[in-house]
Amino acid sequence: MKSIYYLFVAIIGLFLYNINVVSANYGLSQTQAGAKLPASGTVSGIIGNIIGAGLSFVGVLFFLLMIYAGIKWMLSKGNEQEATKALHTITAAIIGLIIVVSAYAITNFIFSAVEGTGQSTQLTCETVTSCEVDADCLGGTCAEVPGGGKACIACP
Repeated sequence: MKSIYYLFVAIIGLFLYNINVVSANYGLSQTQAGAKLPASGTVSGIIGNIIGAGLSFVGVLFFLLMIYAGIKWMLSKGNEQEATKALHTITAAIIGLIIVVSAYAITNFIFSAVEGTGQSTQLTCETVTSCEVDADCLGGTCAEVPGGGKACIACP
């Protein structure tokens, strides 16, 4: 149990060390400006970075749990209780990963709705070319247009 504790502390230490490295400026702001990338100094950008770091940690934790449970299962040597415990660990890790990914999807949806960056569901249609039947319109619809005649109506 102590070895798992030390491993957990070492992983947390690596994440904390990376925070210091990320906070240093190694000319990234000039590169960002040169590539015309948006700055992430907004509240939602910072929260997104924190959520991304948290998801990275959860991914590493999931990977370690799967390796631990797999080794435990292989070393059970036919002992049904040990194999069952390992299987429960694998199941719990997968359920936890599904919950975390679902929470991220919900959070991402809420932030995009609050910021207004989500895609609009309103369809905009435009007249493309004249036509006689729907087959002339490659995915659009041939319809009567004001002023007479028929034209392809494309709705992206």
